[in-house]
Amino acid sequence: MNKYKKQVKKVKDYSNRDTLEIRDISENEYNKLSSEIISYFNLKAETDKTVGNSEEFQNYILNECIISIEFDIWTGLSIVAKNESAKELVNDIFIYLTDKNSMKLRVQRKVNIYLNDKLDSLIKLGKEEEALELLEEYIKHNPNNYDRKIEYAIYLSNSPFHDDITALEIIDEIVRNNPTNIKALVVKAKMEDIHQIIKDETLELLNKFLKTHEEDAEYYGEILMLKAFYFITFEMYTEAEEVLRSSIKVSPNFSLNYKSLGILYKIKGNSVQEKYFYEIALQKVVKIYRDGDYYSPYSFKGFVKEYIQGIDISDIYYNWLIEKIKSL
Repeated sequence: MNKYKKQVKKVKDYSNRDTLEIRDISENEYNKLSSEIISYFNLKAETDKTVGNSEEFQNYILNECIISIEFDIWTGLSIVAKNESAKELVNDIFIYLTDKNSMKLRVQRKVNIYLNDKLDSLIKLGKEEEALELLEEYIKHNPNNYDRKIEYAIYLSNSPFHDDITALEIIDEIVRNNPTNIKALVVKAKMEDIHQIIKDETLELLNKFLKTHEEDAEYYGEILMLKAFYFITFEMYTEAEEVLRSSIKVSPNFSLNYKSLGILYKIKGNSVQEKYFYEIALQKVVKIYRDGDYYSPYSFKGFVKEYIQGIDISDIYYNWLIEKIKSL
């Protein structure tokens, strides 16, 4: 594997995404190397392979990380981080390609896979406290793993613990130490919104992100939603409506932006528009959790889908929305 040590380069592509490049590689070498990477990192195909006369590419996923493995006769092999979460994965692949002693990386990745499986198994058996202890022990030995700390905070804030104070303290510490950690900012703003204590400093961080990123940036739509929640909390309904309409343009497949607009029109006394936006919100729901269904209570992705995008909801909320529409 180290034959590529001097060839592999870290670059940014035209969309400013983290990318690995290996030029002067034949198609046969590309096929062998890409298969080895896919197997080593346990990648799953997210899209079908696209094959042209002189190029081919395909997206792969690992947990929430999405990368593209590409080849063309001009630039050779490229591995591109398709979302923010994939930056670490791309860096791990770089280490794998260049570091003779990659056993530590192999072990760490297997530990992460094992940890997720073990957590899910304990939670399904109703052993939530054991699952929490497992996360605590992992973080104790891996204090710089911010993704796991975020998961720990989310889990603390969920049933049966509801330790929101500790959860917010953990998230606040991450944001203080690493203000560019967008996942932590997303969780911080939503937790503050739930308890109606969104701070001005949080709004400043949201605004800074929106000013320094393009609309197609990962979590841009979620940040807009969180800004709208801030305005709603402080009854700044005109500002909230403006941001929610921007959110719909950027993220038309969310549900909670439409539902929130419906609530604003209820406040205005416009039942026609209230019903209209509730109906669209209902159409955007992707998954309905029913009694007995399992969902990961520590998952950042699940947290975002339920509390910010609103596309995964409980059957109780779904039925409430149906009855609300019928009454209008």
